[in-house]
Amino acid sequence: MGDLYARYRALSRQQQFDTDPAQLACLEPLQALIDSIERPPRRLSFRSRHSQSAALQGIWLYGPVGRGKTLLMDLFCQQLPAHRSQRLHFHHFMRRVHQQLTALSGQPDPLVRIAEQISADIDILCFDEFFVSDIGDAMLLGRLMAQLFQRGTVLVATSNQHPDQLYADGLQRQRFVPAIDLLKQHCRIIHLDGGLDHRRRQLNHADLFLLNPDRSRLQLRFEQLAGPALVQGQPIALEGRSVSCEQYNDHAAWFDFDALCEGPRSANDYMALAERFGIILLSGIPDLKGSSDANWVVQGTEDMPASATNRRRFLGSNDDRTRRFIALIDELYDQSVLLLAAAEVTIGQLYPSGALSEPFERTRSRLIEMQSEAYRQRCIEHCRRGSTNVQG
Repeated sequence: MGDLYARYRALSRQQQFDTDPAQLACLEPLQALIDSIERPPRRLSFRSRHSQSAALQGIWLYGPVGRGKTLLMDLFCQQLPAHRSQRLHFHHFMRRVHQQLTALSGQPDPLVRIAEQISADIDILCFDEFFVSDIGDAMLLGRLMAQLFQRGTVLVATSNQHPDQLYADGLQRQRFVPAIDLLKQHCRIIHLDGGLDHRRRQLNHADLFLLNPDRSRLQLRFEQLAGPALVQGQPIALEGRSVSCEQYNDHAAWFDFDALCEGPRSANDYMALAERFGIILLSGIPDLKGSSDANWVVQGTEDMPASATNRRRFLGSNDDRTRRFIALIDELYDQSVLLLAAAEVTIGQLYPSGALSEPFERTRSRLIEMQSEAYRQRCIEHCRRGSTNVQG
């Protein structure tokens, strides 16, 4: 199997986890792609080696949460030539594309120019957590991926969903179907589901999810993790907006749930938050109680009449704040921020059912992993590369 297999075995010994047959089965196609990329003649560039025949087929690795998709992506990317590959979280990529579109406003074919810029620097594009929830992003993505594939860019992505399930029940979803067909044409689809949630198996509680604690206990735990606060009761600025903050110091901050998840917030706010602080205390997390009915709202637009294939799921009264909570946890997890959480109910009871049940399963799994000693060590290692000090 080569280096990828050896690295996986070494990692299992180092982190003391049992090898998973389902993960082992996924190593073969990943290693085969690496071998194809590295295959001689080496004097030829990647593009010249693969433009004369069919372009290399990428990989779409999907499966339930906690099965090890990110672990396999980590191993795969470590084997790639760093100067010709890029690995990033999908929503970060989309944020960058939107920024580039703004910069190119008024110029002809801006997506073509963006694709040219990307393909000039990158041969292998690796995405974590490929997920589409907005029709604007769906259409933008379809056009951009078509341009990238046309230029020979290889896509390797992880997702909780098969491509056919992307943007399911989304508004005007039929307009995204050609992009799905394109993904299936250019990626080998691999299902990873060994039946084991490794996040639950590795759980070794680090006292980071507290159930209805009083303020004195929260204060003590915050100071144990982050040291004393330097500022109390003053707001901080996120993306030009003032956000209430209980207390903070140079590397840690304490927020109430309502401050971060009620009212207008965007993924950009949470990115800025995770970039600024290595430790976040989030208190007052409520029972989110999603809407459990199966209602639908059928919508038509000026260019698309209402139909059974043009509809969206009705969101419950709490689902706006739940969507923000999902985005917040995604960003804290992606950037290895240590989370101390205080909630009214257990993780299992936070969002028992509703229109957002599927994406919330990822959030639930991540909250479980973020309690673990293994995740805490990951945060410490991440902070060593910066300046944050994670204490006991």
